[in-house]
Amino acid sequence: MPLVVPTELGNGKVALARTKAAWVNLRSGPGEDFEDIGDVRDNTRVQYYPRTQQGDWLYLEQYGRAGWVHDDFLEFEAINANPPTKPSVTTPYDGHASIWYWEGDSVQESTKEEVIRNIKSLAPAVSQFWLKTSNGHLWQGRSDNKRELAVDGYNNITEWGEVCKKYGMELHAWCVPRATTSIALEADLMIQTANHPMVKSLNVDVEPDTKWYWAGTAEQVRELMLLVRRGVPSKFHIGMTVDPRPWHYKSIFPDAWRPFINSIHPMVYWATFGTTPDEALQQMYDTWLGYGLPIIPILQLLAPTNEIQAAHSLATSKYGAPGISWWRYGVGSSVEMRAINLAIPRVGGNATTPSPSTNPTTVPNETLSYGDEILITPASPAFAKGTYTGKDEFKAYVQRMGWPVYYTNSSSSRSKAWGMWSPKIITSGEYIVDVYIHKPYAKTANARYKVHGVRGQNSEVLVSVNQAKNVNNWYRLGVFTFDANVPNSGRVFLNDVTGTDDETLTFDAVRWRRVVTVRPTPTTNVVSSTGTITRDGVLYADGFDCPVGNRTNSGDRTGSLVWPSGWKDASPYPKPYLWSSSLGRYTSVHTGADLNWGRGPSDDEGQEVYSIASGTVVFANERPEWGNLIVIVHDPYVKDGRKVASRYAHLKSMKVSVGMRVSRGQLIGELGGTRGRADATWIPHLHFDITPAETLETKFEDWPAKRYKNGLTVSRMSDAEYQTWLANVQAEIRNTYLDPKSFIQEHRPNR
Repeated sequence: MPLVVPTELGNGKVALARTKAAWVNLRSGPGEDFEDIGDVRDNTRVQYYPRTQQGDWLYLEQYGRAGWVHDDFLEFEAINANPPTKPSVTTPYDGHASIWYWEGDSVQESTKEEVIRNIKSLAPAVSQFWLKTSNGHLWQGRSDNKRELAVDGYNNITEWGEVCKKYGMELHAWCVPRATTSIALEADLMIQTANHPMVKSLNVDVEPDTKWYWAGTAEQVRELMLLVRRGVPSKFHIGMTVDPRPWHYKSIFPDAWRPFINSIHPMVYWATFGTTPDEALQQMYDTWLGYGLPIIPILQLLAPTNEIQAAHSLATSKYGAPGISWWRYGVGSSVEMRAINLAIPRVGGNATTPSPSTNPTTVPNETLSYGDEILITPASPAFAKGTYTGKDEFKAYVQRMGWPVYYTNSSSSRSKAWGMWSPKIITSGEYIVDVYIHKPYAKTANARYKVHGVRGQNSEVLVSVNQAKNVNNWYRLGVFTFDANVPNSGRVFLNDVTGTDDETLTFDAVRWRRVVTVRPTPTTNVVSSTGTITRDGVLYADGFDCPVGNRTNSGDRTGSLVWPSGWKDASPYPKPYLWSSSLGRYTSVHTGADLNWGRGPSDDEGQEVYSIASGTVVFANERPEWGNLIVIVHDPYVKDGRKVASRYAHLKSMKVSVGMRVSRGQLIGELGGTRGRADATWIPHLHFDITPAETLETKFEDWPAKRYKNGLTVSRMSDAEYQTWLANVQAEIRNTYLDPKSFIQEHRPNR
């Protein structure tokens, strides 16, 4: 259906959308019968028109799209035209979106021009390029193996500056002061950089890690910065990058830096910190607002696209940041890079029509999804290891994901052991390559992964990873383009040479995910096979069924009833419930359904559990909270392109493993037998929930009792405190998880 545009818009109001569910449907007209044309997500900037109200429907615009929303599902938070969060001091970053660049080894491009051209092609709104120039007393190029991109001195800065100028980008520089060798040498490199006519500002990265960042004293801060300030023009702008979490504040000697610094650039890495964009930004301002300098947040590019857009809206509209930057080029896929194509809007005010200032640069209404997905664990035939000594240099154990991990001691220069992961790339394209790093023996700060067969490269791409700082999660090596016709394309190699002796490093799993763009499309001329549809090389799910009901003696999971006959939900979403431990009784909120069958407490023991739709298994192992636990990330739904994940807990047995493709209705396990952490009244049941966020892909054991105020017993809260806490938790649950019964009911396959 064509978009229904109101005959009279009236004055538009710019606001933050506060949604009451995971998303709000944007429709082509004012009613449920009109086509779903996109989403409005929480904490994103919109322009709405009060005079267009038709019953419960309202017309709004966002990111170049327009449509109708049901006003029961969102509220509008007015944007303060003068947020009291920054001094009235101008900076070189005002009105700009910037991107950080680390080193040549971290990107797949071979030339400076390729780097800048690709940034401007994917995100034209990004107007500043921040180049790393030095590390301590050494130029950045000393540790960069890609010589064409390395910075070895003044002339290389000129080359980068000329390319930036060609593509309309400003060049800014950043460095890591260390105070480990020579303060004078460090100051000299900073002075050379700051005096370069193409460099608009210099940023010093000061983090609370004395091994790799500032290792000096407060007195040495003054010694270094007096030298630098005496050697650069008096009005030259120097910013400082910081970890904004409050427990790191004093460790970097903030008072010592204050006389020499003009702005603060806090690293708002909400996904890394395990929080939300809003919480991370609030913590940043709580910690650094009193410092009295302009704050330019560094936002995280390695995050879900909806969170990227929310972080941008919150930083610029709610907190009034005059500019923002993104960390970093090389980790974002083409979809994530397009998601940062957002201009810095004017704060506050009304408008009658959308404009770049009120409705920032258009971003595509698309979702990051994956076509081919390859996982190689150390137990896979596609993994190989060996030694150069004739001895077995490896030790092994089984990690929490359920597969073996090898580890060995590092070497400063001469390799003794190696590991190699060799995928079979079937379809050429852009791939995200991640490595899993498990904690106990990941001690090195310089594990050197080599990626082979990257398009346009004559040799492997070397990526240095600090294993010690990135444990118990998938770490992205980067985004690379592979050619399926090139032998060994996508191969990852790692040996024990790290530059340091006797630090352990791990050889864990590697995965490759082909990036595909999913856009909402109608279902036309589509043939479904086992619940999966392939269109233009992208896998889609044709619909969702109940996870239980085997048709013979426990109802029909494909029938008209969402929960089949004989099944009931003992703890519906998002119901508060009590659980107990040795510390007392606690309140939590349910993220999904607890499904039981039969009349007796154990009648459902052994009942079969099925995948609700096609997808890929991302977790299948036993966890303390859940017993046997399976998490499946499903293919995007064919009618609207949305992607969800489902979780199945308290299983007696599991029939799938990590990395397996599953179809709708495929048997994945049996119910009962492992209860995980539960009280004495526990009886067999299936805990089942669904989320549209990436929560279950990276935090598969996310548990409300742990996540929300763990340790806060009901008896210690007043009634008012309890009601406030409960309302906040339920709101966040509704924003993170979906009502599984309603979702399945609304997304059944066409039969």
